[in-house]
Amino acid sequence: MPGRTAQDDSHQYEAKTKFLSIGPGLAEWPASAFKAANSPLQIRVHGDFSFATSLAELTRTSNLNRHRMEVKWARKEQDLAACQILFVSRSAAKHYDKALDAVKNSITLTIGEDADFLHAGGNAEFVLHHAESGKN
Repeated sequence: MPGRTAQDDSHQYEAKTKFLSIGPGLAEWPASAFKAANSPLQIRVHGDFSFATSLAELTRTSNLNRHRMEVKWARKEQDLAACQILFVSRSAAKHYDKALDAVKNSITLTIGEDADFLHAGGNAEFVLHHAESGKN
């Protein structure tokens, strides 16, 4: 994005990390979304995700209704199954269809970083607005 600075990226990464760490608590997860009553709530990350370490650290001790939160990186589409949240970075844009296909028969919230992800069938995209300028 033209005119974006390293500080803008840092703020975006921080906001995405915070949302992904608290977002699962905003949804009502049916028991069928988990293999067992104490299975972890798994967040899978697909593509480049420079703030993933921060997310893993932030969620390391988090629990949601007896479900420990667990962040895992997925290099291949076949590694995406069995998660409750799938974050697909824009670096994986050429593979949106394969990533979404890997979780199509599961209870998975899919989140991307651009409108193309929604057009491919994803559930949500991150849209961050700059309060000072009104720009996206």
